Amino acid sequence: MSMPTSTIVKAQRVRIIREIESAAAHDLTGRLPWRPSWAVYFGDRAGLLDALATRRQCLAFIRVEDLPPSIGTAALVRRIRRSDAGLERILRRYGQLEAA
Repeated sequence: MSMPTSTIVKAQRVRIIREIESAAAHDLTGRLPWRPSWAVYFGDRAGLLDALATRRQCLAFIRVEDLPPSIGTAALVRRIRRSDAGLERILRRYGQLEAA
């Protein structure tokens, strides 16, 4: 099944990934959330896991020291760390990462 790539679909994929990041930051089990309606955007759970792995790789490239200094920088760093930790739990649980 080919994935649609319109701007709206891309925006929906980002929204879903951010929703999962938010939930994963509070769910220490590493359970992968899934809704059948997400199949349109990711194909299946494996496609969603691939998208989450890509998101985690993108987070790893953020260089906080390159961001403009602002009051929100510390909050952004905390958010990135929470997102990374939550995504790591999911990816580890489903065999996408090696155990440390």
